[in-house]
Amino acid sequence: MRLSYWGCAVALAVGLFGLGTNLAGAQPRVDEYGRPVRAPARIVVTRTRRLVRECVDWYAIEHRLAGTVVTPQIRCRWGYR
Repeated sequence: MRLSYWGCAVALAVGLFGLGTNLAGAQPRVDEYGRPVRAPARIVVTRTRRLVRECVDWYAIEHRLAGTVVTPQIRCRWGYR
């Protein structure tokens, strides 16, 4: 479908008006407690043959109000081969 010159101009104006009103009235997203919602942290990993991820895992006993529980724990670090 081919738009005329005025059709393109109207479509552009409507798009820019909608974009401008969204940016001007945009509110930050909040969770149910009123705290701002953030994007999850990102980790960028570059692959090299010399770097490896070394992880150590274990079970730990934690004393909580509901009683004593056993929870899995893990700690990782980057190391060289």
